Amino acid sequence: MKLEQAVTLAVGNVLHEGLTDIFPRPFEVDMLRNKYFAAHIREIIVPCLNSASLTGLKMHAIQHVILPKKDAFDFRRCALIHPLDTIKPTFPI
Repeated sequence: MKLEQAVTLAVGNVLHEGLTDIFPRPFEVDMLRNKYFAAHIREIIVPCLNSASLTGLKMHAIQHVILPKKDAFDFRRCALIHPLDTIKPTFPI
């Protein structure tokens, strides 16, 4: 599979599945339905993946949010990942 095809599949997966089941769906995900916006995202991501280095991937820091559970004083730590980082794989192809 070519890299461009893999990125296109990843964009389609984000459109179908969303980013998370914890946080509300950000409007950027629905913007991926626009073919020009999706093409622009592919233009950003493909060079990052072609760099074949960790610094070239330009990954953003993961943010964490504490969300309450059912019981008092019971919380869970949830990761909030940047939308572009969801589309990028964690290793070079």
